[in-house]
Order: sequence, then C-alpha cells, then structure tokens
Amino acid sequence: MTLVMRKKIMRNCKQSNNHNKSKYLMDHKTELKQFLDNSMDKFNSLVMNITEDQLESRIQDKEGGWTVIEILRHIQNSEKGLLLQINNILSGGEGAPADFDLAKYNKRSNEKMNEMTFEEVKIKMIENRTATLKILESITDEQLELRGRHANLKEYSILDFFKTISYHQHSHVKKIIEELGIS
Repeated sequence: MTLVMRKKIMRNCKQSNNHNKSKYLMDHKTELKQFLDNSMDKFNSLVMNITEDQLESRIQDKEGGWTVIEILRHIQNSEKGLLLQINNILSGGEGAPADFDLAKYNKRSNEKMNEMTFEEVKIKMIENRTATLKILESITDEQLELRGRHANLKEYSILDFFKTISYHQHSHVKKIIEELGIS
C-alpha cells in the first residue's frame, strides 16, 4: 500500500458525519476490500515468482534478521492473530492482553512455525484472507467502530485492524520485492 493509499484510508475514516455514516462505512468497507484484495494480489505475485533459493535469503533487519520464508510465515500468522483480536473485540473482549509482548510473540511464533513449508504458508494465507473477507462482509456499521487493544498495545477500531492487515502484508511484500530485486 502506498503512502497515498494509506493517507486516503485515514482521510476517509475521519470524514464520517452522522447523516451519511452508514453510506460512508459501506463505502469504506468496499474500499477496504479493494485494499485487502490488492495486498493479496501482490502477495500471490511474489509467491509465484520467488525461487527456493530466495526463500532462504535473510532480509529482515528487526529481531536478528528474518529470511523470506520466515517473513511469509509471519505475514500469514499475523493475519490469523489480528482476526483473533477482531473476533475477541466483537465478542465484547478487550483485544490483545494488556501485558502482551509482541516482540516475544513474533520470535516464539517463528520458532514454532519453523517446519511450515512454503506450500503450507500459501494455503494458510488463502484461508486467513478468506476468513478476513468473510468477517469484513458480515460486520455492521456499529461493529466497525468498536475499539480494542492491538498486539502493539495501542487502541484500534475494528476498521483500524482491517487496515493493519492490508498494510502489514503490503509493507512486508514490498520489502521482500525490493531486497530481492523481483519485478
């Protein structure tokens, strides 16, 4: 997602007013779906063009450096985790626990997913995105405004969680493409 696209989402989120809130949110849901579809298209394009050797390339700067396959595992796992947080908030919960340690979780998750194959990552990503879109389609206007704790311990609306799913996937995919020189 480009900076322009992200700013457009943020601007649209702030433009809500009471007399057309329902139309606004419905339009926003359509736009979010487009951004989610776009980030998934970029993910699919990457996984179709990457080689086995490139999967082991170490490119992530954070947390000691991650390989491409570790980043791809992280993307699918992150979406799954964000969906759990969304469902928790929709059920009346607070989202992530107040003492959640995101860096520790990411490190532990990557260790646990170490045996997940490239093919399994692709399948899980499709399953997660299907679930994300299903939730987005079923959510009401009021639910989009519900707020809860993100894993980074900041408070987000459900709308923000959906934006994060798209932006997170897009930013990691973009970094992989740039570092590996894939066109």
